[in-house]
Amino acid sequence: MPRRLLLLTAALLCLMYSACLLVSFGKNRKLANDVKQASQVSPRPRPPAGEAASLDSLKRLETLRQSLQVSPNYNRNGAPWGYPLGPLYRRDDLYPDVHKLYFANFCRVAARPYQETIVASLHSLPGRPGAD
Repeated sequence: MPRRLLLLTAALLCLMYSACLLVSFGKNRKLANDVKQASQVSPRPRPPAGEAASLDSLKRLETLRQSLQVSPNYNRNGAPWGYPLGPLYRRDDLYPDVHKLYFANFCRVAARPYQETIVASLHSLPGRPGAD
């Protein structure tokens, strides 16, 4: 009888651990799919110099930023239950790729057009102060 009870307890613990791994797999898969979906958004052309980025481009950039923010937030505050169970946790694997992609898109959509406008206006200034 004690042996059966011990085996039953071990079987229940294995079943509970398997259920936890399944939950962790589902959550981590969703996280990876969200990042993949945000990164596969077709890049929009850069806005012409002097024009603001389109609302659509900024929304796509915000989606990437939110995906990028997940990893540092989980490092500071801890991941929600179900993510870090077992070897299935993918957060640290995804962060470098999303980081590169976000800042490449940020430069293309938001920073570079304004930088070009500023440089063009600086080039139009006279070479010396007071020289017109």
